[in-house]
Amino acid sequence: MKKKIVLIAIEKEAMDKYLLNLRNFFNDDIDIEGYYVAGQTLPSGIEGDLILLTSLDLTSTVRKCLNEKINIVYLERTLNRENLACLFEEPADTKMLFVDYTEQTANKMLSLVTEFGIRNIDFFAVGKDTPSKKILKKIDEGYNAAITPGLTPLVPKGVAKVIDIGWANIDSKTLLEITVMLDMYNEELEERLYLYTRKITTSSKSIMFHIKSTLEAKNKYKTIIRAMDEGVVAFDNTGRITLCNEEFLKMFALKNADVVTQNLKDIKLPRSLKEKILSDEFLEEKLFHVTELKKSYIITKKEIKIFEELEEYIVVINEISGYQRKNAQIRVQMKENGYYAKYTFDDIVANSELICKCKERAKKIARIDATVLITGESGTGKEMFAQSIHNESKRRDMPFVTINCAALTPSLLESELFGYEAGSFTGSKSEGHIGLFETAHKGTIFLDEIGEIPIDVQTKLLRVLEEHEIRRVGGKSIIPIDVRVIAATNQDLYKLCEEKRFREDLYYRLNVLPLETIPLRDRKEEIPALISAFLNNLGMPQKHLTCELMEILIHHSWKGNIRELFNCVQYMAYLGDDILDVNILPPNFERAPNQAKQKMNTENFLGGMLYYDEERRISIRIMECLLNKNIGRQKIVEKLKSEGENISEYKVRAIINKLKESGYVECSKGRAGVRLTELGYARFKMDEINHKNG
Repeated sequence: MKKKIVLIAIEKEAMDKYLLNLRNFFNDDIDIEGYYVAGQTLPSGIEGDLILLTSLDLTSTVRKCLNEKINIVYLERTLNRENLACLFEEPADTKMLFVDYTEQTANKMLSLVTEFGIRNIDFFAVGKDTPSKKILKKIDEGYNAAITPGLTPLVPKGVAKVIDIGWANIDSKTLLEITVMLDMYNEELEERLYLYTRKITTSSKSIMFHIKSTLEAKNKYKTIIRAMDEGVVAFDNTGRITLCNEEFLKMFALKNADVVTQNLKDIKLPRSLKEKILSDEFLEEKLFHVTELKKSYIITKKEIKIFEELEEYIVVINEISGYQRKNAQIRVQMKENGYYAKYTFDDIVANSELICKCKERAKKIARIDATVLITGESGTGKEMFAQSIHNESKRRDMPFVTINCAALTPSLLESELFGYEAGSFTGSKSEGHIGLFETAHKGTIFLDEIGEIPIDVQTKLLRVLEEHEIRRVGGKSIIPIDVRVIAATNQDLYKLCEEKRFREDLYYRLNVLPLETIPLRDRKEEIPALISAFLNNLGMPQKHLTCELMEILIHHSWKGNIRELFNCVQYMAYLGDDILDVNILPPNFERAPNQAKQKMNTENFLGGMLYYDEERRISIRIMECLLNKNIGRQKIVEKLKSEGENISEYKVRAIINKLKESGYVECSKGRAGVRLTELGYARFKMDEINHKNG
């Protein structure tokens, strides 16, 4: 069965060009299919043996459309040597713009032009992202000609001369990667690659040597070694060095002429390192400290055999800093694959004093790299706070891993948290399984419903918090980790400790930075703003609530907190018209017993406001005066008059009395004056939101 490549480009023209390029190279050896994203939607469930993307920017766009097991290769471009030859004829010190998709890709193409030997032209890279003022300035300076790889529509206006050097081809490095990943590498394809590479420029000068050398089966592995990021040295059983890469030379300040064909014993390597490499010990990513250099390395030593005969030893050496950097890159990719926090503090609606203080406390906690325990009722946004803390912390670029401790059995919870070695139990994966603590290394793990965690798992969790290390189920090795733990619960952990259902020492380890979320009943003034945010998130900002419905929602007890409010709004938004009234409330919605009287007072007040627009306007102005402070009636009159309102103290007093009857303000004697109530604040914010939404 033929292997299949799926090419995905940004634009149709690019897709057509690269499809032709691939088909000309591979002939009928493989099936090739193409898609582009500009102006069309990719189908879901794209299948193939390999995905070829023309740009790194396409990763997030196509990820959801692909089978997650499909390998992805990023296409690199190069130029045709024959098309570049005409540039040698340009006069010395000619000034030209080089026009490509972006400045970055233009500079990359220019490096190929320079390697090809074009030295007579002073180039300036231009892309879609280059500011027009910058381009015009360069044209004024004499850059009135341009060259471009098939992208003449992108050439700026005002350029007198345009040289099209032909569409950029796929680099042979990309073709080589495809053949290797599809397990198609054979002598015929080696010859095609060699002939193809002779016609193009390439950013790797060793690519021609690579293709030639791979024609000999015995030497195929040489190029792989030279392409590795780690330092690599190969030697025979006498110690004579047969091959080493540039990284190895750089690592120990050696020259190639001083190394190849020399005996490993005779080159200028630290004595302790030579003894380690030449010993009979076989190494598998072992940490070794070289005292002479005061550096640590990760070393792997393997045998290379041909037909069971020992041919060579190969040693791979990585500086600990490079090893950690590579691990960090892997973890960043893991974050991109779903282990990330999507909420920030900006997503948390905060109008009341209580929630504002809670947010400020959480922001301070985010800057401290210590364990956090978030407590609060169900539905108060504990996970939203956890994600916001992660995104505000120094670990924001690393994974955010979530697990619900109540959702799994004790044995499954343990294996999910700590991982397991191959064959640890019946049904386990043959290759073992990495746990969530390892996955979250350098990032944050969020343990939701921590109060449900079994006692035996609590013991292991305590060790993680104390020693910063884990051991997989069925494993013997201790694995160090660097993870910030954020735990959350709606239970009273201290009470669970008294009942011997939760370890007291674990409780104190978790409760380093406590944070308590606020129930909705204590922040009802935010209900209008929350409803507006929910409607916007549901894509229904045009929908509005009647005053009667809003008052009912404000007076509701909300035992399920924000989650219950969201479910209620979602139900009404999906089933109701643009104007939502009390008839659209969910069937199981229970009104408070004392709500009828309050509703009647509110309706009387609001009904009056409908008939007296001027009185309603003044009422809103009075409530605005009372925001965040108490004020006396006389001061209110003075403030309104200073702002151009012609109003008597009698009228202000009458309106304040109506506001008081409806529960919007409270009046006190003396300096306490008039105070805006929670309901009044909510009423004011509702009017403000309705005004903004028209």
